[in-house]
Amino acid sequence: MRINKINSLIRKFAGFSIVGLIVTLLSLLITYILLKEFSTPLMATYILVYGATIVISFFLNSKLIFKTGSNLRNLVVYFFVYGVGLGLGTILLWLFRRILPFENWVLPYLVIPFTLLSNFTLSYYFLKPEKPC
Repeated sequence: MRINKINSLIRKFAGFSIVGLIVTLLSLLITYILLKEFSTPLMATYILVYGATIVISFFLNSKLIFKTGSNLRNLVVYFFVYGVGLGLGTILLWLFRRILPFENWVLPYLVIPFTLLSNFTLSYYFLKPEKPC
């Protein structure tokens, strides 16, 4: 029984990671274009692109991974979860900007491992399926 739960958790994490990869690639492409080609402000660009991709991620993860449906309660919970990730990412971005010698467009890549772990953990904890998987 415990092995089944672990396997289920691994499958959910793998699916969550695939959705995250797709959304992250989209996010990083947009971020790169805005920061590198249009010289938009780092923090504003990060926050706006992150916020926009939360919506895409919500619909994909709620339907495909956590099977929770896309109701208002889950949307609010999802925005809370990703708001925590956004806060964590913004703090790390601010810190990395001060201590690392990289260009602005590189810095959002460095926060991904931290926000991925935070977002999955909180999503798994707060977004429970309406029906058993």
